[in-house]
Amino acid sequence: MISIGYREGPKLPAELTLLAKALFNLDAVTRALNPNFNPSQTMREYASNIANERARRDMSPRRLFQMAAATSDLVNALPRRLDTITERMARNDFAFRVDTPQLPMLLKGMEKIANRIFTGLVLAGLLIASSTLLQYWRTLGLVCIVVAAGLGLYMIVTIIVNDRRKDPG
Repeated sequence: MISIGYREGPKLPAELTLLAKALFNLDAVTRALNPNFNPSQTMREYASNIANERARRDMSPRRLFQMAAATSDLVNALPRRLDTITERMARNDFAFRVDTPQLPMLLKGMEKIANRIFTGLVLAGLLIASSTLLQYWRTLGLVCIVVAAGLGLYMIVTIIVNDRRKDPG
């Protein structure tokens, strides 16, 4: 059984392998002590005794009463719960609550990233427009490039300072 499981792919629990090894060793030991002894037959007899005892214990009147009481509580509450669910669905008041404690921090980080990307795009547009102006109005184009460079440098310094101030490490 273990070799078939290994060959076909399902993962067998390690306990099963240990049990198989113990049974192989038991077989070898019993054959050495008494060649006429059949451990398989003895295990079948004891296994059925153990299974019967466990079934008798699990199906005792006390245990059956506990299961019936728990089932009874569920069955008694089921119509009211189904009525509540269908009533809410009919009113379109059926909702799921998802608790996300990190969501505000995530949204704040995403907003910061979006602001930085937008500012970078505006600066890139300003630089492209300034370089286009250089051909026609050299002075105005040069002033715009200096302004874009100053804004870019200011943005980089602000980002570095703010990130280091908030970084706990």
